[in-house]
Parts: sequence; structure tokens; C-alpha cells
Amino acid sequence: MTCRFASAILLSVCVGGAGCARDHAARSAEYLSRADAYAAQHKYAESRIEYLNAIKEQPETAGTHFKLGQTDLALRNYGEALAEFGKAASLDPANADAMLECASLLLMAGDFRDARVQAERAIEAQPRNANAHILLGDALAGLNDVPQALKKIQDAIALDPASAPAYSTLGSLQLGTGNAREAGESFERAVALDPKSVGAQLALANYRWAIGDRKGAEQALQHALQLDPSNEIGRRALALLYVNEGRNGDAETQFRTLAAGASDGALALADFYAGTGRIDAAFDVLAKVPKDSSVYRASRQRIAMLDEQRGHHADAMTVANTLVSEKPSDAEAKA
Repeated sequence: MTCRFASAILLSVCVGGAGCARDHAARSAEYLSRADAYAAQHKYAESRIEYLNAIKEQPETAGTHFKLGQTDLALRNYGEALAEFGKAASLDPANADAMLECASLLLMAGDFRDARVQAERAIEAQPRNANAHILLGDALAGLNDVPQALKKIQDAIALDPASAPAYSTLGSLQLGTGNAREAGESFERAVALDPKSVGAQLALANYRWAIGDRKGAEQALQHALQLDPSNEIGRRALALLYVNEGRNGDAETQFRTLAAGASDGALALADFYAGTGRIDAAFDVLAKVPKDSSVYRASRQRIAMLDEQRGHHADAMTVANTLVSEKPSDAEAKA
């Protein structure tokens, strides 16, 4: 092979490779544009498909993995979201936001050790990021290192004196160590700093409930739901508060609202009816859970238990056997 011929082949490969890379980049940009448009319209299922297409074209793009993680988070695909945020962080070690998302999800899962690692990595990337210090404090508290947790929260407040989340977390730590008065001041401070923070209102409600101020807890929960009517935590908490106070009519209103918006809200409403002796109403709710629902099997398990409680053993066994035949590995259904 002559040098001239070899050079021609090498040039062809280089040009072809560059053109191929441009094609991948162009297609990835098109997919990404569509994905962003869907996400802006809250069409997360559609945006997820387009982000995945973009990643197929350019797998090593940290920003796209981060956006896919945000989409999975919106779809409550928490495991997938954690994986995508982790990928984004590994591709871009300076991406503190991805590390913080990982830390938050790990805290939700109770994995305090790994959450600590992610929060520490975020602090290394952005030492003055107050949220990173807050999350590290949360992780340390979960690991029962309260003194260091308090220190990290104080660091966060020093970095951002107007941080409502920092004061809410400080209040939780103070309450856990028996400093109820100081905790109350911290929770109130958080709400004063950010009156529109749902998290601050919920934390204040939890504190007031803990010290026996049911009226104050109700007010804080109502305020949180005014800010975000779809907030399931606040809705459940308000419903349970009413149950504890014997205000079943008010509780039913909250449970019915929850059932209309949350995937497992029907279970909560049925449990409420069953707990207050309204078995027929519980059956009606459970019977309406569609087969493609994520809580369908749980609804059928509850129907079987209610049948058993009413002495309808044959009906209960029919439901249980159907569940086992559909999923033989389901030990709960066998029980």
C-alpha cells in the first residue's frame, strides 16, 4: 500500500467520523429540544422518551442525564431518577446540583451513609452552597451524629441567613434534643423568612402538633394546602389530625380529596371508612380501583381482609387465590 493511498484512507476515516459525530450531535439536539418542550408543558412521559433518545445519540452528556433525572422525579420514578442524577454527577464532577438531588433521594430512602457522601461531594464542588450543608446535616442526623448535624446547619445559616429550610431543619434537631422552646422559634423563623414555603408550613405544623397545639397545627396545615392543594403529605396530615380529634366529617372531606388526586388515595379513604365502621363504603371505594392502577393488588388484598372480617371466608379465599394465581411469588397475598 502506498503512502498516498494510506493517507487517503485515513483522511476518509477522519472525515467520516467527524461527520458521524455531527450527525449524532444534531439528532441529539433535536430530541433534546422536543424533550424540553414537553417538559415545559408538564408532559413528562413524552419528555422522558425524547431525553432517552437524546442520550442514545450522545450518552456522555451530563446535562441530558440531569434533565432525565428531573423528569423521572416528576413521574415519581425515584430509582430511575437517582440513577440519572448519579450518572450526571459522575460525568460532571462539578455538578453539585446532581449530587444534591442524589443526596435528597437517598435521604428519602433512609440511606443516610450514601446521602452523606453525596452531600460532602457537593460541598467539595461548591463549599458555599448552603443547601449542601443542610443536606449533610440531615444525613448526619440520620446517622445519630446530632452535634455535627447541628454544626452543619449552623454553617448553612452562616452562609445564607435567609434560608428557611435551614431554620426548619434546625428546629427539627432542637425538638429532637428536647429544646422545644428554641425549636418553636426556629420553625416560626422559617415561616417568617419564607411564608410561601410549603415545607416550612408543614414543619411548623408538625412542631405544633408535637407540643399539643392542635389548633395551631391545623392552621399551618391549611396554609400549606392553600399554597399547594396537591400536597399529599399535608392533606394526609390534616385528615389524620381530624380523625384524632373525632371530626370524621372533616376527615372524610380530606380523604376524598386525597383519593381524587393521589394514586394510593383510594386506599387511605377505604381504610378510613373501614376504621369508622363503614364497611360497605370501603368496599365501594376499593371496587372502583382500576386494574391498571399501581395500587390494584393492594386494593384487592384489602377486599379479601374485609371479607374475612365479615365472616365471608369463601369470598376472601377467592380474591386471595386470584391474586396468587396472577403473581405466585406474592407472599402477602398467600397470607
